[in-house]
Amino acid sequence: MFFSCERICGGRDPATDTVRIDLPLGAAGPAPAGPEPPGAERAAAEQEEQEAQRRAEEDERRRAEEEEEELRRAELRRAEEEDERRRAELRRAEEEEERRRLARLEEEEARARTEAELAERERRERAEALAAQERRAQVGAFLKAEGFAGVSAPRRRLLQKSYPLHRAAELGNGQMVEYLLAEGADPSQKNSSGLTAAQVATKKNRGDSHGGALRALGGA
Repeated sequence: MFFSCERICGGRDPATDTVRIDLPLGAAGPAPAGPEPPGAERAAAEQEEQEAQRRAEEDERRRAEEEEEELRRAELRRAEEEDERRRAELRRAEEEEERRRLARLEEEEARARTEAELAERERRERAEALAAQERRAQVGAFLKAEGFAGVSAPRRRLLQKSYPLHRAAELGNGQMVEYLLAEGADPSQKNSSGLTAAQVATKKNRGDSHGGALRALGGA
């Protein structure tokens, strides 16, 4: 094939004006640009689809792992809350048992105190009853020995009138003075001389010989 440069070249020179290009037999020129073959498009589309599917599967797997982790954390929280609830119930049960134990202990102590108080009161009552019985027996023997008809009954001898309390004070018998007072003798009663039992004891007192009687009568 020959190309002419007549329009752009100056003078014509057969040696330089014409360029001859020899092409190999059967060779074609550069292929014209055009759309890719349908197979390549399908391959690219399939690859893109596979990549998108891979990303979607990866996202799904990650979401599943996150959900599973959240479920594990939630289950752990529930287990911890359940443990705390059981511990709280156990503490309440122990506290309630301790309150019941203390209440039983207080009740037992109160019952023991009540029983001890009752036993002490019964002991005192028995002792007082025995003491009263002994006192009355001794007062009775004293009245009989001294010729008195009763604790407050006077005894007359000639022109003199006396009482059991005055006689016990005269004798300096402090215990009998106490017994007679306990049996109802009147310490303000006066004898025929106008003296109380305390005054009789004071008159007879020598070196505290009648001190017991005076003390029983509220004197020195």
